[in-house]
Amino acid sequence: MGQGARASAMRRDGIRLSELDTCYADEHDAEFVRGRHFLEWGDELRELKREGRLEDALALVLEIIEATERGQEAEARNAQVRARYFNRSPEEFRPRETPPGWTEHAAIILRKMGRLEDEIAVIDRWIAHAGPQERWVGQTQPKLLERRAKAVALLEKRSA
Repeated sequence: MGQGARASAMRRDGIRLSELDTCYADEHDAEFVRGRHFLEWGDELRELKREGRLEDALALVLEIIEATERGQEAEARNAQVRARYFNRSPEEFRPRETPPGWTEHAAIILRKMGRLEDEIAVIDRWIAHAGPQERWVGQTQPKLLERRAKAVALLEKRSA
């Protein structure tokens, strides 16, 4: 169990939280989708895609993306608390980008549905929340940028 889940459970149990644990709980609780933390939805999303239930899969993944953005907003609000607690600069506690894998799922679904404009828009939405590239971690981010460029090219080809 992570710090956020632990702090959230303590709060539900009526235990008084420290200011830092309150941050963890707030961030964790902001990331819920349909009563579960967004990280718990991966298998069901893949199953919906496998079954060809693309509208249902898209609705779910868009809710997940929204939950990750809420979590990022909570982290940004809590940067001052962390800075004070650890006696450091608030800049050091800027949130990272929202998890790009969920956006990649959405982009793949939208491409399968032939909705290139929406594919570009969902990637642009992620870019707006991603922050500076030097803070990106992982392999998915460059793939999203490549996917966006390809979707733009396909859209231009379709329009020609």
